[in-house]
Amino acid sequence: MDGLALLASSLQFWLKENVNCPHCFVSTHFHSLLNIVNSSEQLCYQTMDTLLEDGNLIFLYQLKDGKTDGSYAHHVATLAGIPSKLVDRGKEIANMLKNNKEIIPIKNIANM
Repeated sequence: MDGLALLASSLQFWLKENVNCPHCFVSTHFHSLLNIVNSSEQLCYQTMDTLLEDGNLIFLYQLKDGKTDGSYAHHVATLAGIPSKLVDRGKEIANMLKNNKEIIPIKNIANM
């Protein structure tokens, strides 16, 4: 959370400069930043274009205007060869966080 707070406050600082705001290129995985930083004429969002077809993530390697629909971390982890049990656990934890639920620890990590 410290990184998110620092990035958001830095962007807000520069955006207050209006036309004197320097050109900054920021790349981040903090999707919640979109809900924190105030909109501004100096601010433009872009994302890498992807296609999700039959459960397969296809990278189009093209920058497009707009915001991302969400994270593809689980797809990328699978592509990187991370064991499916770990990816599934990551999905569980992400869902608990998204729904503001308590994260239930695993009693026996060896069962993963």
